[in-house]
Amino acid sequence: MNIALLGGSFNPPHMGHALCASFAHTALGADEIWLLPAFRHPLGKPLLAFEHRLEMCRLLAGQLGPWARAMDVEAHLGGEGRTVDLLEHLVPQYSGCHFQWLMGSDTVADLPLWKGFPRIQELVEVVVIHRLGYPMEQAVGPGLVSLSSTEVRQRLATQNIPKGWLPTSVAHYIHTHHLYL
Repeated sequence: MNIALLGGSFNPPHMGHALCASFAHTALGADEIWLLPAFRHPLGKPLLAFEHRLEMCRLLAGQLGPWARAMDVEAHLGGEGRTVDLLEHLVPQYSGCHFQWLMGSDTVADLPLWKGFPRIQELVEVVVIHRLGYPMEQAVGPGLVSLSSTEVRQRLATQNIPKGWLPTSVAHYIHTHHLYL
């Protein structure tokens, strides 16, 4: 089984995440996409409570289809939210699976800050997805939307979120729980 892992803060999950997951399933042939919200941000950025971000990932997965799942693995690790620690824990549990780690081309510049990136490359196949505005020769895809959670949160705070930036289930959850205001 080919499993694509999409990790991140998902603060909140938005259409960029949805498009990336859908691209991995339809164009890269991933049998399943696992959304893996970080329990805490490794660089100390403030995050909405994990439970809210996990639930929004579950809602997004539900909208994507039966091939998408939200996983709470990081909540059980108790670490610093480092990808290498997550993968060291997760990959051995599924020895018959091939894992791909999806990352946007915008995050490649941050790789020097990542703990154990060579080990990550040993554990999984790293796939860099082309994000508009961040061209890279090794990135795959036509260039997915240039949308960030930071911009989404700023727009939510001013109640000026454009239609189509959030999956409908996530937008409803945010509205119901009065998040990011």
